This record gives sequence, structure tokens and C-alpha cells, in this order.
Amino acid sequence: MAQDPTQRLLHQARFLKSAQNVEQCPPDAGFEVAFAGRSNAGKSSAINRLTGQRTLARTSKTPGRTQLLNFFELDEERRLVDLPGYGYAKVDKNTRQQWQRDLDDYLARRQSLTGLVLLMDIRHPLKDFDRLILEWSARAGMPLHLLITKADKLKYGAAKSTLLRVLKEVREHPVILCRDCGWQDECPRCDSLMTWHRSEQQLRCHHCGHQHRVPRRCGDCGSTNLTDAGAGTEKLEALLEKECEQVKGGAPVVRIDRDTTRRKGSLDAKLAQIQKGEPAVLVGTQMLAKGHHFPRLSLAVITNMDAGFLSADFRGPEQAAQLLLQVA
Repeated sequence: MAQDPTQRLLHQARFLKSAQNVEQCPPDAGFEVAFAGRSNAGKSSAINRLTGQRTLARTSKTPGRTQLLNFFELDEERRLVDLPGYGYAKVDKNTRQQWQRDLDDYLARRQSLTGLVLLMDIRHPLKDFDRLILEWSARAGMPLHLLITKADKLKYGAAKSTLLRVLKEVREHPVILCRDCGWQDECPRCDSLMTWHRSEQQLRCHHCGHQHRVPRRCGDCGSTNLTDAGAGTEKLEALLEKECEQVKGGAPVVRIDRDTTRRKGSLDAKLAQIQKGEPAVLVGTQMLAKGHHFPRLSLAVITNMDAGFLSADFRGPEQAAQLLLQVA
């Protein structure tokens, strides 16, 4: 059986060199995909698994063993990069800060960087460093693949719950974006991206809690050509409401998620509205799929279903199938 061309390319990987900073890196030409994550998240193990070589990237049970930028050559133009782990490595504070400066410098200056793989331990997902990488990739327009590791360390139910929570948070991150220069509103306290809450007409920092009104002008170029970017139930609700208004006798849109069901009795009220059997369009998170029966429901749509069937997690297709059965 012929080997897949991608696998053949990965399996011929060889160690190229290690670099402490950008100046020591190989020539900035060709294409690089970098593996980022906290210490002991499994970056080196992932590279070894992809390349089919057990000892290509150095692995250890001790956090923080990857302390340099390690380059692995696939061919003359393409490379994999194992970035230094960040977090609880057993080194002094000054060394950790230097690692962070070198990592920031690499991400900001490396022209050949064409993609990132962010690895997160399923027991400790979405830490501050992970959020920073997510926000940086969104701001820079850098393609990013999220890989959750060590799923075998949790029971099936807990692992599934964590995966769904991470997917929900990553997908539902609406931001205010300038169409002219690409500016995105940042928190003045902690530099995290501000998340737009349409119903409250406010931007809120999910990191430190700061909130302020939506700006009328771009913070960089002064343009008024601002728009919302990102996906979420709130944005989908607004789009559907606009479409329903154009249809004679258009049905109301009923949204069920964490924001709309915070108040006591709000969920029961929305479910009662649905059970009346009157025409309606339902929008919601997985809350809608679990434990509810809508006998007059005629059509169900699950957005971004490919993410489950094409997930890097071997449980992904099974979980996607379970969601389909729940909806059915």
C-alpha cells in the first residue's frame, strides 16, 4: 500500500538545530509550523507521533526540559519547530522571563512562520498563556490548530465535558474589528481582547472583568468602519432575526444559552414558549440538545459539525455522533 505523501514527508524529518533566540534560528525562508504550549503539555511527544520517530524530539516527565527553539527539517523548505514550554518549569523567574521574551520575539519576527499548533493538557485547558496564543493568532491572522492532549488522564464523561467547554469558548469569542487596519479592542488593564456582548452593547474582558462601551472609532486609525468578528449564538440570533423579518408572518427567534437563562425561571419560561407549538426558530448551545423533547420540531441544524468528525481527538467522531443522536 502506497504511503500518503504527507506521512512520507513527516517521516523523513530530521533534527536541524537548536536556537536560543531569533538571531540563532535557521535562515528565515520557506515554511514553518510551530508547536506551542505550556510545560509538559506534550509538544515533543506530538512531534514524535506525527513523524513516526520515538526519539526525534526530546521528551521528559519533568516539565520545562524544552528550553530552546528546536527545528526539525522535513525538506529544504519546510520545518517543524518545538517551542520552549511555558508555565511551571523548575527554573528561576529570570530564566522563565527570558524564555517568554525569546518566544514573543520569534512569533513577532519570524516571516516563515505559517501556522501554529497549540497543545493543552485536558486537565488544565485555557490557561492565561493559551488564551494569549489564541488572541495573538486571531490578531495576526495566523492559522492555528488546537490539540488537546492526555485525554486518557480523565474519565470519558469529564474529558467530553472539557472538550465541549473548550470548543464553546474558542468558537464564541466575538470581537470588535476595524475593517480598514485590522485593529481589535484590547483591555486597558491586562491587554486581553475584549469580547462583545451584543445584548448589553458592551465589551467585556473575560480575563480581568473590565468592561466598557463599544467604541465609535478605531483606536489606531480613527476609522468608523468597525464590525463584529467571531461566531456565537448571539450573532446567529441577530442574523436569523433579520432574515425572519423579511418573511411574511416571520417566526420569532428563541435563544437558549448561558446568558439568556441566568435569571431564575428564565429557562422554564423559554421552554414553555417553545412547547406552545407556535412557529419559532430555536437557537442555542448544547443545552437545547440535552434532556428536552420538542414534538413539533421539523428541522434541526448543527453548525460546524465537521469540527467533530475531523477532530484530532480520536473520540471526536464518536462525540459528534452522540450529539446527532441527542438532537434526533
